[in-house]
Amino acid sequence: MLQVSSLFLYKLMFMVNLIAAQTMFLFRLNKKPRYGVRITLCTAFSFVFVFFFPILAYNALYSSFMFFTFFVLTILTTKTCYDINWRSCIFCTVAGYSVQHLASVLYDIVITVGLFDNAAQMYSDAAASTIKPLNMLILAEVYALVYWCMYHLLGRRIKRNEDLTIKSPSLLALLVLVVLVEIVLNAFVIYRKYESLDMAYYMAASITNVICSVSVLVMQFELLLRKTLENELGIVYQMWHQEQKQFLITKETIDLINMKCHDMKHQIHSISKKGAIDQETLREIESTISIYDSIVKTGNQALDIIIAEKSLYCGKNDIFISYMVDGEKLGFMSDTDVYSLFGNLLDNAIQTVLKLDRDMRVIGITIKAEGELLSINSHNYYSGEVQMEDGLPVTTNADTDYHGFGVKSMVMIVEKYGGSISFDAKDHVFNLNILFPLGLAAQSPRTS
Repeated sequence: MLQVSSLFLYKLMFMVNLIAAQTMFLFRLNKKPRYGVRITLCTAFSFVFVFFFPILAYNALYSSFMFFTFFVLTILTTKTCYDINWRSCIFCTVAGYSVQHLASVLYDIVITVGLFDNAAQMYSDAAASTIKPLNMLILAEVYALVYWCMYHLLGRRIKRNEDLTIKSPSLLALLVLVVLVEIVLNAFVIYRKYESLDMAYYMAASITNVICSVSVLVMQFELLLRKTLENELGIVYQMWHQEQKQFLITKETIDLINMKCHDMKHQIHSISKKGAIDQETLREIESTISIYDSIVKTGNQALDIIIAEKSLYCGKNDIFISYMVDGEKLGFMSDTDVYSLFGNLLDNAIQTVLKLDRDMRVIGITIKAEGELLSINSHNYYSGEVQMEDGLPVTTNADTDYHGFGVKSMVMIVEKYGGSISFDAKDHVFNLNILFPLGLAAQSPRTS
């Protein structure tokens, strides 16, 4: 007859709590086809496996082996149900185990310090009926509180279908090793406490257990944050490189067109003297080829180029751009940084006003010195709501892989020259404000 001991009951509870903890990190990730069938079968198999897993001994070593086996089982079932690589799979299962372990240790501390009962009996061969209902109530409350906190602190940081791959195999192995250490350390503490372990040693070991669990979680999500930042930096630098090439191409194109237009003007004047073409036709031709001559001269060549490029697009789409700019004040910035900063600024504004009626498609840009500061302001109308995250507008474009990095690129350029950037959306007018300290700006190295 199957013995229903406290440890037998606890191993089933452990599996429930472990799966719940791991789910908070997994549910947003890619799922394999027929996920419902997969997760149902894997969950059923897991509980059957745990139910029939024999308890051959009631000691720290065997308990450690048993619980580590259950942990490995969750890695396999997770890989079966979710369309993620092995490293992402281990990331989530380790994080889930650390949360479950943290809750378990904190519950044990509450029970022991509160003198409610000896929590070590959960690992004993005593009958399951000896576990007091009060203990189960406290366990549920502690686990619920820890899980709620960990979800809001960490679980919510995982984005939908995010790649959680930790590149370093050694770090990944270290995480799994720490999990094993946590399991063994906790088992030894529990069984020694059952044999009247000194309270001071118990508290020291329990606090060490808590620190291990928290350290694993902190290390995991710091690595994830670092990976995210590295990916974003890579995309931003790639954008800068592309913008630098685009700047050079656009500059050469505009210079060539201006030169050709200048030559054509002389040819038209020569033709007009001969009377070969009527005056109205000549005026239309001159108006067409003079478009580049009419573009505002700001005092900064890179700014002139980006304005020329965007003005042509705006003209075709009934977007009016007004400028009050002193481009000479941007002399401390490299040409490519000016091109990138104002290119992203105008791209974002253009994408916004294109959604509006034609009479609302207005963009204004001001660049002027205000005391010891250089002030740059861009404003345009918008519709709907502008969402902000960490003070930055969040892209509404469905393709978030590359959109949204234009804003981050602007922030990096502004900070490169010791400036500050802020965004404000109110009464359907979006304002972007940049401030550069003129004293520091004047000392900034200028490289093309």
